[in-house]
This record gives sequence, C-alpha cells and structure tokens, in this order.
Amino acid sequence: MPQATESTTRLTRFYGEIPPTLDSILSALAATSVDLDHVQASDLYERDLDCHNLGMHRMLEVLVDVAADYRMPTSDATLLDLGCGMGGPGRFLADRFGCSLIGVDLLPPRVE
Repeated sequence: MPQATESTTRLTRFYGEIPPTLDSILSALAATSVDLDHVQASDLYERDLDCHNLGMHRMLEVLVDVAADYRMPTSDATLLDLGCGMGGPGRFLADRFGCSLIGVDLLPPRVE
C-alpha cells in the first residue's frame, strides 16, 4: 500500500476507523446463510454491510428518489461515485437500475 499523505491521514481520522474487512463481511454473510459463492449486491446493502456513512440501507431509497427527480439511470448508463468508500450506495443504484458503476475513493483502506 502506498505511504499515506498528510491529507489521507486527516481524512482517515475524519471518517473514523478502517471499514470492515472482507473477512468480517464474509463472516457476517455466512452467519445469515448467504451462499458465499453467489453473493448479490443486495446481500450487502440489505444487511447494512456497506453503507456506513449514510444512515444505512433505509437511506438508499432516498437516493433513488433523488435520482428520479433528475433522471433515472438506464441499463446503458455508467454512474461515477466519487468518494465511494465501500461502494454501498453506488452498488445499490447499479443493482436497482442495471447500470454500470465506477467508484473512486482517496482512502486506500476503503478501496481495498
């Protein structure tokens, strides 16, 4: 992993501890009998495993309403999620509308 810059260190402090690890997420999914060979986007967001900063899954419906006010993404659209963190909201929108998603985040632990 590249050495953290001063800005990255400040952002990490602002956003708190490193998000859950892949191992902890897989453990949480296995504990609820999700088939780990066939994990779906909804398996993550319905269990609040990837939407930590937005008020969890219930706030994702608000995102859909906001998107609808502007223009619903189509299946051939590509969304850009800047500051995506673990990607929960973007993953939810891509799952809901069948579009593609590109996520960008500054914090290496969130990207990982």
